[in-house]
Amino acid sequence: MSTKHDPASDDASPTLKVRLGKDGRPIGASAVARIEHPVARVWAVVTDMGYARYLPMVHRVHRSGDHVTFDLKFKVGFLSAGFQFTAHATYEAERWLELRWTAGEPRDIRLRFSLTSIDEGRACLVEG
Repeated sequence: MSTKHDPASDDASPTLKVRLGKDGRPIGASAVARIEHPVARVWAVVTDMGYARYLPMVHRVHRSGDHVTFDLKFKVGFLSAGFQFTAHATYEAERWLELRWTAGEPRDIRLRFSLTSIDEGRACLVEG
């Protein structure tokens, strides 16, 4: 499943792709979006984990060197459930950042963000 859109165009709408397993259930997703800021500014937000507050279920993120801990929370009616996982960060500055699960639940999480400068450095594509 995917949308048909060129994220490098001036329209800021993201492109989203969902990968389905043989049983038809989602097993992964990726997105591409145009951000109207230079790579250096976007990189500062991504590596500071400032973007995390916009992710569904993410309550808090703490980064200590190359280790990142995510506290997740969600509500069902009057009840609230929480989980926590830790990931190891690897990166190439201002190019890509990858977070791979090392402990906690849910298991086997992998998040990757790649940045590509466009429009003579005035904007960038973020793929993740």
